Amino acid sequence: MILLSANFFIAGSGLGSWMLDELTKFDFSEGPELFGAIIFVIVIIPIALLAFLVAILFGLFGLAIIVSAIVRLIRR
Repeated sequence: MILLSANFFIAGSGLGSWMLDELTKFDFSEGPELFGAIIFVIVIIPIALLAFLVAILFGLFGLAIIVSAIVRLIRR
């Protein structure tokens, strides 16, 4: 479970850096590039942010399960 939580955190942070890398590739001085950037911002970034949020929530959920198991072991 620790590895799964860590993987979700790593996936979430990797997704965030990917979005920034893609946005820096656009040359906003030309019309088609500006259109591509607008489509990227409107369509792809919300989907990527949702995936980022889900990955972080799964990671936090996994950590909560781990902490709860440790607390139960300590109480015994």
